[in-house]
Amino acid sequence: MILIVWNVRGLNDPSKVADVRQLLHRTKSELICLMETRVKQHKSSGIQKKISYGLTWDRVVGGIRAIGPMSLPWICTGDFNSVLQTDDRINGSEVTDYEVRDFKEFVEDMNFMEIQSKRSYFSWSNKAHVEARTLTRIDTGLINFEWLLQFPNVEAVYISPSLSDHTPLLYEIFPPSPRKGKPFRFLNCLITHPDFMSLVQEVWNNGVQGNPMNRIWKKLKNLKVQLKDLNLNSFCNVDERVDLAQQALLDIQDQMALDLHSFVLMEQETTAINQLKYWRSVQESIYRQKSKVDWVKLGDSNTKYIFSMVKHRKS
Repeated sequence: MILIVWNVRGLNDPSKVADVRQLLHRTKSELICLMETRVKQHKSSGIQKKISYGLTWDRVVGGIRAIGPMSLPWICTGDFNSVLQTDDRINGSEVTDYEVRDFKEFVEDMNFMEIQSKRSYFSWSNKAHVEARTLTRIDTGLINFEWLLQFPNVEAVYISPSLSDHTPLLYEIFPPSPRKGKPFRFLNCLITHPDFMSLVQEVWNNGVQGNPMNRIWKKLKNLKVQLKDLNLNSFCNVDERVDLAQQALLDIQDQMALDLHSFVLMEQETTAINQLKYWRSVQESIYRQKSKVDWVKLGDSNTKYIFSMVKHRKS
């Protein structure tokens, strides 16, 4: 779904109505939120028909802060009429810490983080033609951690403003994936690796910038990369590893049949048995997670039922 948010600064002008209609046609967006339309209630339905059918005009009542942090995916976007960083304005009055303090506290109180953007960095200008233009970034998008988990690839595209002094913000909520990649899934067997705890400790001790929720997200993202490498290097092709461990044990036992009193072969057999048990436990742990079936309760360890469940989930 494509969402557009735009402070259009008045829709009584027919040229502004044409701007909105062309924007919808060009971007093929399914949802548009227009702010500061300055349209009287009795005129809204007529202008609505000129733009597109099926749109609804709504008014947000109450303060967002009164809602409090939410556990559901949440995007909060629009014209906040305030900058968030000291470099969010150029050619105007200098941005002070006092000016951004309230907005920063709001973002932190709501556990928000700013959405990454591309194209133009600034979202408003005074459209000056003689002196240097004042540019600010007062239109932006904020998301919570739950939104980031569900839609990690969302970004804001700052479109050219046309007749308005504000830039429309476009969000592709469900962006098409260029290729079908496998999502990261934490495997319980990873904690059995001797380097697991030290790897987690090393990543978590690395300093990152941002508010508390943003720092946690960045650390988890960095940790994911390390865990994927650990899984790739130590636990990939688990079926093949089980077969190799099984064959190694059989080879040792074949040698023991010819040398019944070799203590070296006995020690090698003990090591090979432990290795085979370990890799089989890893294999069962992985298949248990992939099938989402509790093997212990069902008593179906290594049965056709479990593997059919895994195959069904893969398809």
